[in-house]
Amino acid sequence: MLAIDSGISMTDYFTKKDAEGFKKEISEEFRRYMGILKEDFQRSLGFVIDGQKDLERKLTDKIESTATGLRKELTGKIEFTDKKLSNKIDSLRDELIAHRDNTEVHVQKARVKKRVWSLEFGV
Repeated sequence: MLAIDSGISMTDYFTKKDAEGFKKEISEEFRRYMGILKEDFQRSLGFVIDGQKDLERKLTDKIESTATGLRKELTGKIEFTDKKLSNKIDSLRDELIAHRDNTEVHVQKARVKKRVWSLEFGV
């Protein structure tokens, strides 16, 4: 009776069949939308992975160039220190040789004096 009084016919009501069709449309639309989101997420994830690979490559290059620079710098410092120490060692060797020669001269002079003294005084 209500339907007659309000002017709504039976064809205007939402039926179970209409609900199933609506549910099917919503499900299809949801699947389509989820597929679009999935593709967008995979594309975005691909960008992130590519960015990480690029960053890794840049960091690796930077580490290698830094290591190469450090090796060159250390090699130069080691060579400089080696030359400096070699010069000091050579200088020390020369001083030691001169000192030894000087000491040997003193010993020889002392022997000569002892010999001369023993000859002069008969000791």
